[in-house]
Amino acid sequence: MENSSKALYIATSVFVAVLILSLVVMMFKKMSDSQKAREKMYDEKNIAAFNSEYEAFNKRLMYGADVISCINKAISNNKEADDANDPDLYIDIIVKMDANLEEKFKIYKIKNGRTITIDTSKDVDDIENVITNFKNNKTEKITKLFNITNTNMYTSFSNFSSATLSDLKFSELASSWNDTQTVPVLKTNDEYSLLKDGKIPNDTKNDNPLGFLVNTREEFTYNFTVNGNNYCIKWTTLFKEFRKKAFSCTNVEYNADTGRVNKMIFEGKTKNK
Repeated sequence: MENSSKALYIATSVFVAVLILSLVVMMFKKMSDSQKAREKMYDEKNIAAFNSEYEAFNKRLMYGADVISCINKAISNNKEADDANDPDLYIDIIVKMDANLEEKFKIYKIKNGRTITIDTSKDVDDIENVITNFKNNKTEKITKLFNITNTNMYTSFSNFSSATLSDLKFSELASSWNDTQTVPVLKTNDEYSLLKDGKIPNDTKNDNPLGFLVNTREEFTYNFTVNGNNYCIKWTTLFKEFRKKAFSCTNVEYNADTGRVNKMIFEGKTKNK
């Protein structure tokens, strides 16, 4: 009888222990499932918040200034993804041009603190003075004349840091005079991508003008004096021209694994279209 009681006691204890263990396991499983659900919800919220920052640029009409803001965001994101060694998090920005965007170099005369366009049919002395200045300074570095310390910028010059004044190739040094020099940089029907073959380009200068576009000032000025007359060359950069150009976002793509935005396409457009 005593043995039967002990056996029943042991069986009851084992049953209770198993029941408690089962309850503990179920509780932890429920907590784990709940935690996973919260994490999933949190990730989805993070992804949605991340995507919304880029989807804000998904517009039928915007300006290049907005596109530059988007490019800046993507460059910052790509740097973080590169540091984390996770190319799946890269974002590519593609810009398609519907017209040339040009850098402009224009010569002015300065009189009483005002810049005045030189009249090519009348201002013979001014034209001669400008030509004299070019001949005297044609080997001077552009970076020195325009007082540029940061050469990390995209320009029309293949080797900007060593470019000289003669590289501007103003036509006044030839047989005819023209006070404006334009150089196409982003060209009609060309496509420019922030990434190259899905990677961040090593040589941004040659592979990726968009990376340099965001680091450029709008205008540089070179002042000079000849025979007591003051002149200046104003260099309007691609950055200024791009900022006021009209664009449309034509496509937004998402990474199939992460759900994050991974590509946006912007196309140049005429404002009234």
